[in-house]
Amino acid sequence: MTEQVKKSGNRETVDSVPGQSAKGYVEFVSISKDAVVPIYLLDEQRQPHLLAATGLKEGSRYSFRRHPTRVAERVRIALPPGKHQFMIERDGPILQVPVEQGKVTPVDLDYVVLYRGDRFITYRLNYQMFEPGPM
Repeated sequence: MTEQVKKSGNRETVDSVPGQSAKGYVEFVSISKDAVVPIYLLDEQRQPHLLAATGLKEGSRYSFRRHPTRVAERVRIALPPGKHQFMIERDGPILQVPVEQGKVTPVDLDYVVLYRGDRFITYRLNYQMFEPGPM
């Protein structure tokens, strides 16, 4: 099987509510830029849905087969106002993020790879969520 190699972008915007005018944004940024950090949105049944990933500098290469999503330095997600649950990595912490109409809620991720195996990564993750602010 051939390896599909893609390049990361500067900013990726995911609109989870296309056509809806009442929306705000959550913007994820990884402090370190050396590992793909998947971002999942949890639905009402707490099922994760992969939206995009952060963690690489613009133009960095990544395996699309291993990380089947778009990767960018900044990932901005459009959502209806209210609280939303995100999960970082498939087994990571769940973040309750407030979304206000016409505002951006920044979330900084401090994702550090401790060990990189063939099929798994051991990592440490800390995060800081800020108050929603102007776009």
